[in-house]
Parts: sequence; structure tokens; C-alpha cells
Amino acid sequence: YREAGYQIKLHGQSNKQWLWRAAGVEFTDAGGGQHHAWGYPGNFEHLDAPDHEANKIAFNLNRAPLPSLPGTQAELWDTLCNVRLQGAPHVRPAVHAEADRFIAGLPRPLVAIHSRGTTWSHRKDIPDVECFALIRLLVERGYGVIVLDWDARAPMVAHPNCRAIVPSWCMIDQEQQCALFERIDLLIGIDSGPFHLASLSDLPALGVFRDIQPWRCCIPNPRATYLVKAAHQSRLLARRDRWNFWPYFGPEPTAQHMAEAATMVLGARAPVSVTDDSSIPGQYIYTRVGHDWRPMKLLAGGAIGDGSGAAERRWRVVRLGGEERLLIEGDSGLIAVLTLDWDRMWRGHWTKFECMPIELAPVQEPCGEDVPQAQTRGDGMYWIVDEHVHESALGLRDHEDWIWQHIPIGEDVVIADVGAFIGTFAVWASRRCGKILAFEPHPQHHVLLKRNLDLNGCDNVVPIPTAVGDVAANVSMGAPDLAAHVLAKYGSGQMAQVIYEPGEIQQSTLDDLLEQEDRIDCIKIDVEGAEVRVLQGALATLRKHRPRLLIEVHSHYPNCEHNGNQIAALIEPLGYSSQRICENTRDYYYLRSECR
Repeated sequence: YREAGYQIKLHGQSNKQWLWRAAGVEFTDAGGGQHHAWGYPGNFEHLDAPDHEANKIAFNLNRAPLPSLPGTQAELWDTLCNVRLQGAPHVRPAVHAEADRFIAGLPRPLVAIHSRGTTWSHRKDIPDVECFALIRLLVERGYGVIVLDWDARAPMVAHPNCRAIVPSWCMIDQEQQCALFERIDLLIGIDSGPFHLASLSDLPALGVFRDIQPWRCCIPNPRATYLVKAAHQSRLLARRDRWNFWPYFGPEPTAQHMAEAATMVLGARAPVSVTDDSSIPGQYIYTRVGHDWRPMKLLAGGAIGDGSGAAERRWRVVRLGGEERLLIEGDSGLIAVLTLDWDRMWRGHWTKFECMPIELAPVQEPCGEDVPQAQTRGDGMYWIVDEHVHESALGLRDHEDWIWQHIPIGEDVVIADVGAFIGTFAVWASRRCGKILAFEPHPQHHVLLKRNLDLNGCDNVVPIPTAVGDVAANVSMGAPDLAAHVLAKYGSGQMAQVIYEPGEIQQSTLDDLLEQEDRIDCIKIDVEGAEVRVLQGALATLRKHRPRLLIEVHSHYPNCEHNGNQIAALIEPLGYSSQRICENTRDYYYLRSECR
């Protein structure tokens, strides 16, 4: 009304004077004004009715004796939702000082809780048992908690980090509340005065809604997150452009729901909102990186089907801080938060227990003419083997699944895979890195490598049929039958006798092969005993790009007993330090080397 040019003088309850002054309205003690009876829309309980008709604030626009504003009711509602008021400029310095004294000594983050209203308590109050548990959860996390309670009805926890306004301050009014809101980090409230007053500040707020829904009793606050039933998903999606919704599962919001939502909002310093999750259901591979993996099916509606466990019962997607987050919940509440990465995989960590890194990768279907012959472990990767590479070689890769936690990932990451075999590493890395140079010189293995890259759609892997060593030369090589190894015979400095069809293979150095690359982020080496010679031909590359090294060491092979020590001594002058990251046996292990 003021923006439309009206001057407003108001007579009402004196305890609301400060609030009207913050709104730019003249307050008078004199009577004589026309009485405005506050009405409720007849379709208030009809949750699918348009908000401009059924919201109790919108319903009173243009209602006599108020004058009629130009525009439709929908247009007026849009205008009203964009009105922003600020209370802080109207708070007196003495009141700011009071608020400072009240919060002195409380830790951050500082959370205020208002759990009980005056009207419709049975439909909107936070039950005492849940409020008490909520305070305990926040205090246990190290938060400071302020209980907003004017009449000794709300629960309280005896703890030095928990403080009530009465008796520690006073029966604070709206000006004092506004001063307090300028100093705390989050308000958790219900459909009542403090939660609505928070819209006059920049304070993040979490509104807890049980039976009465926010789109019926609030003006949307862009700094607020509204905790509502997940059963209203379609209604939440229809309003997500204006409201920030955090859905909870179950008939009532629990202390765990509220504490988890509060922690998320505090961590992101932004409200949480529901988002369209219709593209999410499907088959995935759920990996607890460095531990295990299993197939997992995300069902429409938020349940987890195949692959569920005590820690993984439900899922949902929200928008937090401008990014979509996939949340996994178990029997003990929120267990993991994941972010959609550049490669369409969800990555994140458990929020409790081991706090391990996890991935949720959509299962890709195999492609190409080899699909009928494809084999899989059920992890979304597919393989072609032949009579010389036994299918057990794929099962044996389980013992190397832990290596993934040591590989840099990213859209721009470039990896050199020396000893690519039939693609067991390159296929995995292709889904997490920008480019992989896969060196596999053995003719039969190289054929299988290319077929497996095609089968898995690995367009960012470059298969290179070149042996890698310390000098450029022509060499002959072979492999024992029914195995995955290409062995080096160190006594004579020559490669082992050819088991497959004999033939010479070109050998080069990494320095020559990688000379034109703009970046190399990681070099993975698995060459069955020839590790030292590969590195001897890569010293210029190490100086130029300083890549991470992951090296499989086979010191149990003849004449390879000191390979690990020789590797460390060779690269240490370049600034590299090395550590064992996995030992299958004392003489068969991996080194991770980083340039300091």
C-alpha cells in the first residue's frame, strides 16, 4: 500500500508499535479508525488451491475496509512476496548492547529455538519430547542454544551452552528479538511470531511445519528453509521457485530431522530447497571408496530397493547453496551427502561413523558388437576375455579396488596408464578423468583393450600399442598362458620368451611418448618387475609435470628384490617421497609417490 502511494496511520496493540515503525507505518494511540476484521479463506485447508487465493495473508489484500489496489490478486501476491523489510536500522544502541550481554560466553554456531505458539498449538508446536531431544543433539554437536520461551512452557536442558531468555534476559519484545537475530546464526521456529519476525533480518531460519503448511500461513522468506512432509512432494515442486523446502519422511518431524536440516543450512550458509528428482531413480553402483561396492537401486518416491542396508534406506535430492545434493538416510538418520560431479557421478562422504568417501555411479549399458560375449562383476563395467586371459583375472582385480582412493579425479585430469592390460584400470578411470593414455604393447592384450574400451564407451582413452622402458628399442615379449602377466627377464636384460605368436614390439620412453602433452597428473605403473626401467625413461616428465606416481612393485620376481628401494632412490632427488599404500604380501605391494 505504501508503494502504491498510500499514507497509513494505524491504531492497534501497543506491543506491536516497534514492528509497525519498522514497516514505515505511523502508529497512533487514538481510536476512530475503521476496524479490519482478519479473515480466513474458505479454502485454507485445500493445499492445492492457488496461494494467491488460499494464503491467509493474500486473502486479506483488497479486503474492505482496505482500499482496492490495481492488479489481479495473483499480481498483488507476487508484489507482496517481493516486499523486503529490515528491522535492524530501528533497533536502539542500548538494545544491541543488551543482546551482546545476553549471548556472551555461548559458543558458535548459535541457534535459537522457538517451539511453542499461542494458537493452534496441537497443529503446529514442536512436541516437548522432540524439542528436548533437538536441544540435546545441538548441544552435543558443540552448538550454543537459546530457548525462546516467554511463559515457561518450552523444555530446557541444563547445560552451560544452553540459555533461556527468561530468566537470563527478560520477556523480550520485538525490538530485542531483532537485536538478537542480528547476532545468532540460525533460528528454528514454528508458525509463530519469532519465525515471521526473522523475515525482517538476514538471519537464516528453519521453519518446522507439521499440520499447517507454510504456503498457507507465511509470506515466503528467501532466507528461510521450510521443513515439511515429503508426502507433499508434488506441491513442493510446484512452489520451488519461491519457497525453499526441506522434506522430511514420516508422519512428524523428529529431532533428528530438525538437527540434520539445521546442520546442513549452517554448513552451506544458504537455505535448502526441494528440486525435481524424476531423473534420479535407476540402477547404480554404490562404492564406499577403499572398502567395498555393491549394486543399488534408487526407487521412485525415495526408497532404496536392491542394495539397501541399515545405513541406506531412503534417498532424496535437494538444492543447497546453488548445488543439487543427494542425501542418503538410514535407520540412524542422515548418513551421507553427495554432490553431482562433472562426470554425472554423485560423490561425497558419510556424515558420521568412518566419514568415508563414497560414490554413486549410474550403471551404463554395454555397447558395440561384443555385447553378447561381455562379462561383468555387476559393477557396471564389462569385459571381453579370451583363452589366454582367464576370466579369473577379472575377479582378481577385487584386491585392487582400494587403489581408486589414491587416483586424482576431475574433468581435466590426464593419466598415463603404463601396463594397461585389457583395460581393467583404464575403463574405471575413463569415467572419472578427462583423458587416459593406455600403454599396452602385447598384441593380444592390446586387441582386448580396444574391444573393452569400445564395449564400455570409453571415448577419452587413447590405446597405445607401445612398450615403455628406459630406451627406444625393438623388443620381444610374451606372457604365460592363462595369466594376466607380461614378464620381464632381468638376468639378460631381455624380455621373456614369447608364449603367444612371436614378434617384435616397439619400445619407447615416457619422456618421448608424453613430450607433447600439456599436463600429466598421474602415472600408474603395473609392468611386472620393469618399474625401475620405466621410471628411468621418465625423469624429464617427472621434472616437468610432477605427477603423482602409483607403482605396483613385484620384488618377489627374480632379480627384482630391491625394486622398491631402487624406485625411491631414483626419484628422491627430484623431490619425490614414497610410501607403501597396500601390501598384498611383503614383497608385492604398491608405492604412492608425491613430489614435495
